[in-house]
Amino acid sequence: MMLNSKNEKKLLRKKQRLFALLSKGKEIQFSSSPTEIVVVCNSGLTTGASRESILEKCLPYAPASSVHMVPGRQFCFIQFADKEAAQQVMQALDGVDGQNGEPPLYLAYAERVPVELCSAPLEFRLPPGAALIMDLLSAEEEELILGQLHWPADGSMKHRQVLHFGYEFDYGTNNVDPSRPLAGGLPGWVEPLVTRLMDGGHLVERPDQMTINHYLPGQGIPAHVDTHSAFTDQLVSISLGSDTTIEFCRPPPHGATVAVRLPRRSALVMDGEARYLWTHCIVPRHSDITLTSDGELTLTRRGTRVSLTLRRLRRDVCRCRFPQQCDSQQQRGAEEKRSNGETGITEQLERTYVANVYEQIADHFSCTRHKPWPRVERFVRGLPAGSVLLDVGCGNGKYLGLNPHTFEVGVDQSSRLCSIGGGRGHQTVTAGCLPLPVRSAACDAVICIAVLHHLATRERRVAALAEIGRALRAGGRALIYVWALEQRQGTRAAGYLKPGRQQRVTETETASGADTAELPLPVHTNRTEFKQQDMLVPWKLRSGGRGGGDGGEEVHHRFYHVYRSGELEEDVQAAGGLSVLESYHDQGNWCVMLQKDEDVA
Repeated sequence: MMLNSKNEKKLLRKKQRLFALLSKGKEIQFSSSPTEIVVVCNSGLTTGASRESILEKCLPYAPASSVHMVPGRQFCFIQFADKEAAQQVMQALDGVDGQNGEPPLYLAYAERVPVELCSAPLEFRLPPGAALIMDLLSAEEEELILGQLHWPADGSMKHRQVLHFGYEFDYGTNNVDPSRPLAGGLPGWVEPLVTRLMDGGHLVERPDQMTINHYLPGQGIPAHVDTHSAFTDQLVSISLGSDTTIEFCRPPPHGATVAVRLPRRSALVMDGEARYLWTHCIVPRHSDITLTSDGELTLTRRGTRVSLTLRRLRRDVCRCRFPQQCDSQQQRGAEEKRSNGETGITEQLERTYVANVYEQIADHFSCTRHKPWPRVERFVRGLPAGSVLLDVGCGNGKYLGLNPHTFEVGVDQSSRLCSIGGGRGHQTVTAGCLPLPVRSAACDAVICIAVLHHLATRERRVAALAEIGRALRAGGRALIYVWALEQRQGTRAAGYLKPGRQQRVTETETASGADTAELPLPVHTNRTEFKQQDMLVPWKLRSGGRGGGDGGEEVHHRFYHVYRSGELEEDVQAAGGLSVLESYHDQGNWCVMLQKDEDVA
């Protein structure tokens, strides 16, 4: 192939690097000649893609037999009926910039689909606990209801119009105030629908709150779980005016995504897992992938849709079996810990083994932190001109000043590190991340690199993520890095794991005169596999030295909670109001790029 431009050569180099990286994992068997299987190397579940989005890209050129998504991976496989169809899609999509500034897809032929890695092929199925009731009402009833709805002229939400009955749902708190009922309760025209649902055994309790959403074609709603503490077990969504597709996503570590087609005049009842564990969303787009009567895939244009969401307010605490997603149980657990004095112990641990240590090693630490990590640098440099960037845990400010067209401020609890950053011309504030010293919705972007793993409890780590969400404007983005439990050879300069090095059973070095036997947690041996998630990591000072290498006159221990695969995504979901756009492993860290949901104040 003749390369006619610098862009084409750059594309080829990037594609070759990506193929080489994926080949190392031996999960993909590439083919040098066309096959009926195409692998999309840079689009998968961890990049936010779905089967529907992949199929939608292929359909204008050739219909795909199936799409195989790979849990926890950035790639997926498309299977076609023959090689000719695969070649048509390859020629049309490989390396071509997408619509609305989307990056190009990098495609290759594969020998086989690794079925052992993939989830089930595309199917429109319900998650556990969900039920779809067809034809709940007649076309005449639908027309009558739609004719009685009057929408505010100025609109009520950024991406859709909303009406509330019974009680108003507060999108700022994602909750309802039970002491402030709306006059009139539920309208009389909804009562026949409620009666049918209860008589049919689909509803146990009569709803007392209804939210009506008005969606124009192309509009949707971000992924969310309805607040546990706000409503009881069952939720109902009745579709009027148009069909649509709703996507359910089960969080890691057993992640899965399923699509459910909602026909007009149908009712979707969510209970159990579907209500409390799986997020649900309507992806904003103008068409959906649907099945024809003979089982073929096709594109169906969306129309104007109205949804009636019926719920019953909760008058007690939620006792569901999903505590990590439950705001009631998280709050109750935090209160119990406070009553037991655990909060004071946590603060003392962080003060002794994080804050005080960084003050003592600040100059030494700063000498080892001078080169930005490429993907963080790319995030910062990619911000639009005029953006407000907050660096949480800025250290010496190595990520500040990378983009001269943004307004930046760094926050760090080490006054010495802030002074070093300030001496380099950066705006820094000495403060911790709980709370952040910024106004709500004041920032377009936030970076938080290697900070959350210094917080000693999950409640505090989740709270810190919630604070980052509070600081972001709606639609703003954040990039989070935390140390990974699953280290990989060569993930840092020279690789964090040192071949042949073994974890020591005992540790004889001292920290501030104390033997390690007196320390509250096990001490990790640098450059070895992590044996537990909560531990102390030694930092060794050497006279005239530049880093935390072996040997030295003084040893300081820093607290770390290293994250297992999927844990950071779970904490993001628990924080609420944030959506994961991308997850990946980089420089020995688990990393997520987040976006603040549009409907969160």
